[in-house]
Amino acid sequence: MAIVKLFTTQSVGPADRIIRTLPAIAVTGAVYAGWLTGWKAVGLAILSALLLITAILGSCSIYFMLGHSTCPGNGRPRNQPQDGQRKTRPPQ
Repeated sequence: MAIVKLFTTQSVGPADRIIRTLPAIAVTGAVYAGWLTGWKAVGLAILSALLLITAILGSCSIYFMLGHSTCPGNGRPRNQPQDGQRKTRPPQ
């Protein structure tokens, strides 16, 4: 259950997504331009792919483990209403 929560909890906000996307684009351009070759290109391509994946998905496993969140929803699982919007059954 914790693994599902790890991948469904949104912890990366809009500004953080932009900050993660820019280096990924820069490394991709440098590899295609031929400025990066060999193992440096492979290592930076893997790192930039991880940054891009976390930017697209909006969840970062390191943020989740540290309990940190940069999104305005404060790290609640996707498609889950905020506390004030949750419908509860009246006590019987």
